[in-house]
Amino acid sequence: MKTMIKYSILQCFLWMLFCSCYGYITYYLLSKGFSTSSVGIVTAVFGLMGAFLQPVIGRIIDNKVVIWKRIGILLALLMLICSIVLLCFENKIIQGLFFGITITSLNICLPLVNRVGFLCQTETQKINFGVARGFGSLSYACLSLLLGKLSVCLGSGIIPLSTSIISACMIILLFLMPKGNLSLVSEQKEASSNSLSVLVKYPAFTLMWISCVFQMIFHNLTNTYLINICERAGGSSETLGVALAIAAVVELPVLFLFAKINKHITVKNLLKISAIVFLIKAIGYFISFRIPLLYITQFLQFASFAIYASASVYYAENAVDENDKTTAQSFMSGSQTIGTVIGGLIGGFVISTYSLNAMLVLGIIIALFGACFSFVKSKSN
Repeated sequence: MKTMIKYSILQCFLWMLFCSCYGYITYYLLSKGFSTSSVGIVTAVFGLMGAFLQPVIGRIIDNKVVIWKRIGILLALLMLICSIVLLCFENKIIQGLFFGITITSLNICLPLVNRVGFLCQTETQKINFGVARGFGSLSYACLSLLLGKLSVCLGSGIIPLSTSIISACMIILLFLMPKGNLSLVSEQKEASSNSLSVLVKYPAFTLMWISCVFQMIFHNLTNTYLINICERAGGSSETLGVALAIAAVVELPVLFLFAKINKHITVKNLLKISAIVFLIKAIGYFISFRIPLLYITQFLQFASFAIYASASVYYAENAVDENDKTTAQSFMSGSQTIGTVIGGLIGGFVISTYSLNAMLVLGIIIALFGACFSFVKSKSN
């Protein structure tokens, strides 16, 4: 099997896991007796663990201490075990703990899978990240529709069941993936001494990373509580499935054509575009009092998260030296994790204390900060 095919399937498994774990986290935990604020706490605590571990693992891989495959297989195995536990035990503490460990493991997987697309390239085996990521979005769309319908018929247990099946398939695929040519890492430039020093070493990268953090706080704020937005518009869990599917499908043209788009627009400018559209999307959610308006807002995914998904990966790959690339990918992927932590925590608190509308206003403010930081320049720009 060609490396490009394997990598595309790996992206499919990764984003199917994101669909079942993050797309339905609020729906699943609410069904297990958690309050909205408790969902935010679970998301924040275990997301924070992932945010801390992502650059640490990235530094280990950059220093070639452990081959990425071993870490990937271990993480997939951990997600499989946690999913089985969720299926077998109904205790509320066990549910929160093991669902949390699952999302922590998934967060650590993200920068690994993104970096693998560059590590496993050879002169004869080229990998088009945008195309592979596009198949990931397509699989996300299909699974979100399927879970939306099955959850109505079979209940919330379908969420850990799907996660266990996908994790098992991911383990098999990881065994078949090549190790990647780590010998390509340049020895001419010294790697940063630790993870945080990367942020000091590359100020232009750091400013864009801060912008991405704000973008992802907004993105996860609304994604985590999208079921609440659907219900405000008069929908249900099936509406959530359709909304997630729309967002995933409209990503496809941008992801598949990203290499061509990038020839005309730099990744830095693409990230600025995504930041502006995230702001427009924030306003769209606020005025989505009917399901059609909500679906229209979901269509904005094509110029917000779709652009961000590829542009952020390429930006991290190009903005730093070879020996810091996996760490940079970890920070950029970590922006999504930090977004999950802060978005989940403040979202649950604001909804419980004030209202959903208050949370959506906060989302507009956060998206505005993301747009502003994307235009800030440093001396190294």
